[in-house]
Amino acid sequence: MENKRPAYDPSEAAAALADIDRDQRAVRDTPWPIWLYPVNVVLLVALGLSFLVPEPAGMPVTLVVAGSVIAANLLAGRANGAPFALPTSRVFLGLVALSALLLVAAMMAAHDLDNPVGNVACSVAAGLVYAVACVVHHRSTRGGAA
Repeated sequence: MENKRPAYDPSEAAAALADIDRDQRAVRDTPWPIWLYPVNVVLLVALGLSFLVPEPAGMPVTLVVAGSVIAANLLAGRANGAPFALPTSRVFLGLVALSALLLVAAMMAAHDLDNPVGNVACSVAAGLVYAVACVVHHRSTRGGAA
C-alpha cells in the first residue's frame, strides 16, 4: 500500500506559512476592550497591597484579588475570541514582566508590617509600569507606534 501525498511547490508552501504567521499575528494583536486597561492597573495595585492584609484573612484576600485579575483577562480574551493569546509587542511584554517583578518585590516587602512603605511603593510602581504597558499595547494594536 502506497502513501501518496501531493507534491507541494516550495513557493506555495512559503506562501501558506506566511499566511499562518499573518493570521496568528492578527489574533495576537487584536485590540483589547478599553475597560480592561484601568481594571488591570487597579487590580495589580490591589494585589500588591493585599500582601499587607494580616493572617488569617491575608491569603484569602490575595487569592480573591489574583482570581479577579485572571477572570477579567479571561473574560476579555473570550470576548475577543483568544483568551490565551499573548500580544506580539515585546515592549509591552517586557513592561508586564517588570510589573510582575515589582509585585514580587511588594510581596517580599510586606513581611515588615510595621513599615508598609516598601510594599506600597512597589505596588504603586507595578501599577504605573503596567499603565505605561497599557499605553504601548493600545497604540500597537490600533495603528500607533510601539
